[in-house]
Amino acid sequence: MYKLIYHNIDYAIGLEEESPLEHYTIEELDLLQQYLLIDVCELYDIQWRPLNNNNDISTCTCYHFFPRFTRILPDNGKELLCPAEQIQYFLKHLKPLMPNDLFSRCKSMSVDAWDKYVSKVQGSIVWFPKNRPAAIRLDQLDRENSSYPVIVHFGIRPAVLSIQYNQEYRQAYKSYLKVFFLLKNRTPTDEDKANLRDKEQRLKQIVAKHAEQLKREIVVEISSEYAYRTGFKSDIIQHSLLLSSLHDHLRFHQSLTELENQLIGYQFRNRWLMQLALTHPSGNYVLHNNLGPNPDHVKNSLANCRIRNTVYGDRKQLFRPITKRGVSTLFKIMAKKAKTCEHISEITNYERLEFLGDALLELLVSIHLFFLFPQFDEGRLSTFRVGLIQNHFFTSLARNLRLQHFIIYNHGPDLCSHSALNHALANSFEALMGAIYLDGGLAIVDKILSKILFYQDKQLTDIWNNLQEYPLKIQYPISDRHLIEQVPLLKQLTKFEQDIGVEFQHIRMLAQAFCTRPIPQNDLTIEDNERLEFLGDTVLNFVVSDYLYRHFPEHHEGHLSLLRSCTVSNPTQAVIYDELGMQVYVDYVREQLRITTPKLIEKSLKAKADVFEAFIAALFIDQGLESIYSFCRATIFPRLQDFISTQHWNDPKSNLQHCCLALRDPNDRNPPLPEYRVLKSIGSSNNVQYKVGVFFRKQRLSIGVGRSIHDAEMAAAKNALEQHAQMFPLLNYQKSVLASSNHYHNSRRRITTTTINKNENNRQQPFSLRNVKTRGDVSSMIITSAKVKS
Repeated sequence: MYKLIYHNIDYAIGLEEESPLEHYTIEELDLLQQYLLIDVCELYDIQWRPLNNNNDISTCTCYHFFPRFTRILPDNGKELLCPAEQIQYFLKHLKPLMPNDLFSRCKSMSVDAWDKYVSKVQGSIVWFPKNRPAAIRLDQLDRENSSYPVIVHFGIRPAVLSIQYNQEYRQAYKSYLKVFFLLKNRTPTDEDKANLRDKEQRLKQIVAKHAEQLKREIVVEISSEYAYRTGFKSDIIQHSLLLSSLHDHLRFHQSLTELENQLIGYQFRNRWLMQLALTHPSGNYVLHNNLGPNPDHVKNSLANCRIRNTVYGDRKQLFRPITKRGVSTLFKIMAKKAKTCEHISEITNYERLEFLGDALLELLVSIHLFFLFPQFDEGRLSTFRVGLIQNHFFTSLARNLRLQHFIIYNHGPDLCSHSALNHALANSFEALMGAIYLDGGLAIVDKILSKILFYQDKQLTDIWNNLQEYPLKIQYPISDRHLIEQVPLLKQLTKFEQDIGVEFQHIRMLAQAFCTRPIPQNDLTIEDNERLEFLGDTVLNFVVSDYLYRHFPEHHEGHLSLLRSCTVSNPTQAVIYDELGMQVYVDYVREQLRITTPKLIEKSLKAKADVFEAFIAALFIDQGLESIYSFCRATIFPRLQDFISTQHWNDPKSNLQHCCLALRDPNDRNPPLPEYRVLKSIGSSNNVQYKVGVFFRKQRLSIGVGRSIHDAEMAAAKNALEQHAQMFPLLNYQKSVLASSNHYHNSRRRITTTTINKNENNRQQPFSLRNVKTRGDVSSMIITSAKVKS
């Protein structure tokens, strides 16, 4: 299925398999293609033949197009005309518009006779073999006293030559919009209203000044002396010009076959995902307005030969999913709630897939490093991971796959620099891995990534894929639950298992997750939870990213990142840590293993988040990735609704800056921003308290206190927003957007909600992993197939 935007209307062009046609020759099809697409439509730059044989006329073209013209038969029958019949029809109608005999008597013809002849050719396409452009739509034919009749064509000036593209008009319109949107976020004064009226009047003056020079509707008069009739109407030309886009689309997907078979070794079931992963944000225009290799030729023919009264679609509604700039757009998108089921996004570039692929690659690299190097601590593992997931390395991998030859982007100044193109290639590589994951699953991505990382080096590939078993599972490969009755610590942890509905096959992993450093030497957990934190962070990051990608289809990459940041932040993890009562078991493990870490440190947000991440890693190694999805569905994903309703994603410092920018003067190029100053620091070096003030326009708004400068600045910004809410009209706009979004979602919920059965037996059961239904795309994981290295 090929999608194309034509006159701001979204079209989908599909290919349907038909039975082989009869009674035609390839030469006949080539003649029709030469006459219609090259001689009349002037599509000279299309590469019809293979790349290496484009100038060899003896070589067959890549595709042959068979025009499907029919004739009506008796009893409602239809006959598909063969190419020979079509050629005869075109030859029959290919004659001068004004033959000598008609020209000699046209001046003496009556009005009715002349109008009868004009009505036959009106709206048809006339052809000038020696002129450029060669074809034009005939709208009117006027007789002249001393020369050939004049062809009148009512055309439309190209948009680039209209008033919308006049430099003076564009600057004035941009200035007008700047003031208009600023006043939407605050109460306008009389001076603001007068300023807006002046700019609006300026726009009207520019339009009046250039009205005649830049008006879009124009009238073209051409002598009919060398004009030929073609037998075409505008509808045939418009449909024929679609072949340029279709041909380019087919050639592109034919080239993707080489990328699939020769380079990555995987065939996509959904080719749309592959195309999406190769579409740069600037390629939105190319993807939606793809008119072939030389769009100017198509636009010229379309402007001269299309239907006169063209119906246009709503451009704003059509390109709404692509828009992502502006504070208003930010709050509108971030106010949207999660979809109840997975949805396909209307955003047609690789940014969302890049968001998913980035988390995916970080997960796979972390898993391999974690099991390949059991002797390395978190610091070393993080160092190795940074080297493998940086953009510079991904650019090298993308060039090995020759993605620079496949990526879709708009040819302009954006990607002319070497660094910009490398960054785009790295992003496209991440998006391609995300597309493979959505199409084939996690195990397929792991296999392909291993092949790409160590290109044609089988020894390194085997080392990378030969994962060792986790040390705690080596001692007791099947299970270590038989130790519960022998070790009081493990028996105590079974209460935590009962609370969350999870039964670990290797319960010592749960004990290890609760072991904070430094830990004395012991045979029960062997080591502390530091390495588990390294793995748990990436596992949680990927699972949340996957959920956000699937259930927030209207959010761009930046919006998804904001939601992910607040979802996997230390405060959120600390809250879940407290709700699950992990602190009790951490204290018990400390007591049993004689850990000397001060309890004050253990109760900090960072320490709680570290233990929670270690628990995620332990659950992942013991139960697999699907258990993490189930755990997050019960404990993390439901919180997103509250994060959206309370704008938890918008931290106080960012929100205060947005509010201050909304108050700026439209003519001020350097608007004032909130300024933070450290006023005082109290306490010793290991227990210091900072006092920070926030200032705006030389006025102190509030004061905040925190254990770090960053925390104090956040507290100061939060206090400023609460104490001076009347000063910032943008806060009211945020509340109105949230109220509108909540009203919409509540109304949808009332429509789709079914009657709840109040029977006690039908109540929702508490969270448990014992009845997890595995998902096909995550049920197979490399951890489950890890073998002990011999």
